[in-house]
Amino acid sequence: MKKNLTISAFIFSVFFAAVTFAEEPLSFKMHEGSQSGLSKHNDEGILHYKKGHFDEALKHFDAALNINPKCGEGNFNKALTLDKLGRHKEAAEFFSHAKHHAMGNEKITHSKILGAHIDSSHSH
Repeated sequence: MKKNLTISAFIFSVFFAAVTFAEEPLSFKMHEGSQSGLSKHNDEGILHYKKGHFDEALKHFDAALNINPKCGEGNFNKALTLDKLGRHKEAAEFFSHAKHHAMGNEKITHSKILGAHIDSSHSH
């Protein structure tokens, strides 16, 4: 039983690593009334994410979401970062928020990693 759980955990982590590799954080679509602090934090988060500084990226994505928690791109970026940090349960929560607030952004609605996290969180 313990061996099966270890194998399952390994397969799960490899699956998410492979899916995550192809997807990157998203820049904001500039909505009417967007706050500049929102974009500033998001842009900083993307820079840190691309350098592999996931803890620092998460701080910036959190700051962006403090300004606008209903931002689909912000929730998506936080979820991607949580995934990179191995925090899949939290990532699933923020992918769900991203999908809910996507406002037609197909990079969110058609995201394979989003679908994998949401599907796997509902099967538990």
